[in-house]
Amino acid sequence: MSKPTVVWHRLNEANLRSVIERAGPDTRWVMDTETDGLEVRGPNSPCTAWWIGLMPVGGGHCFIVSMDEYIEWGLEAVFEQMLFAGHNLRFDFHALDLLPCKPWLDTLLPLYYQNTSSRKSMDHIALVYGWPNIKTPALIKQGRIAEVPEHEVCAYLANDCMVSSLMVQKFGSKQREEDYLTEAAVYRMERRGLRLIPNRLAEVEREVDRELIGLETWLMGAEMTRGIWTSPMQVGNWLVKHGRVLPKTKKTQRPSTNKVTMQRLVDNGDEVVAMLLKHRATLKLKTSFTSPLARFARDGILYPETRTVSTVTGRFSMAGPNLQQIPKRGPVGKAIRRCLTSPDSSGITACDYGQVELRVAAAMSKEPI
Repeated sequence: MSKPTVVWHRLNEANLRSVIERAGPDTRWVMDTETDGLEVRGPNSPCTAWWIGLMPVGGGHCFIVSMDEYIEWGLEAVFEQMLFAGHNLRFDFHALDLLPCKPWLDTLLPLYYQNTSSRKSMDHIALVYGWPNIKTPALIKQGRIAEVPEHEVCAYLANDCMVSSLMVQKFGSKQREEDYLTEAAVYRMERRGLRLIPNRLAEVEREVDRELIGLETWLMGAEMTRGIWTSPMQVGNWLVKHGRVLPKTKKTQRPSTNKVTMQRLVDNGDEVVAMLLKHRATLKLKTSFTSPLARFARDGILYPETRTVSTVTGRFSMAGPNLQQIPKRGPVGKAIRRCLTSPDSSGITACDYGQVELRVAAAMSKEPI
């Protein structure tokens, strides 16, 4: 059996529009982009698409346009009405700042829900099924796509479109409507972003700094030298020296200061360890949220990434910044959450399921209690 091949084309505006028009509104197009980096969410993002590949699903011809042509030719209005398919399409839509009107197929979704722990990269799938694959040029990996010759990046992009087309034909029919609806909602959420209220954040940061100073003063009063509390090894040695019995880690055979070990000491009334844990939690809030949040904002808006297909458990995760990790409890965590609002400052509605896994299990097993 011969291996699939693809031919790529660089058309002028009139010919490209003619190809799309002749294909008709019901044709599903594989779409892929090549970008100068991964930070593509939100307007004026640091990174953007440089090249765009289009290929009818099941076809052998890939049509490639540059981002400059996409803007100059006004293709956004055309793309909005097209039926798209691809692999991790939310990324490509962000790279184009495109909001498609029609449901799209993303092969990442059925692959993920088929086996949440398996590898799902396009390179891996091509290797498994013996499809032709071109290794990602090193300069593209480094975000230096401007230095890659046009013919090289076009050949690479066309091959990716071909592999995506084969994946759509093999896995696309397994995409569930609810998975698409979730992706569409998450995409709109990512595009909208969250407004950061800087004066509130500055107030919280000052309060966190005051609390850290108070905790560190208390710890020094307990004869703990400044700086020890930021080193788990030094904390462990100090606690052992001052009479605490700690288990040793398997790898290093040093005294363990993990959360379980420390909490056990706190439950037994160890005030020093309680203050150490409080310092550890407060310092994490400062280094993870109060200090970096402002750096993530563009024009006052945060555009975090919501990862819907990355965990083995099926849960969502976040990055850039990881807002899911802001504590729900405690005055500082609540204060940080009050530093976020909607882009138009109208407020945020938050909701969550309590014990959702148990509720799903009860529903599936017809357990009334």
